[in-house]
Amino acid sequence: MYEQCRSIDSFFIAGFRRYDGPTVLGDIAPGTALDLMASPTTPSTPTP
Repeated sequence: MYEQCRSIDSFFIAGFRRYDGPTVLGDIAPGTALDLMASPTTPSTPTP
């Protein structure tokens, strides 16, 4: 049985606005597969 996809999470992507995020946003639609990779060489922002 087919079940429509549902959103299971919402989160922020660090650097999205600073880099290419705004220019590719029109190419991303619900259901688009994304590869998210950690950048171990970038220092993390301290948690408040």
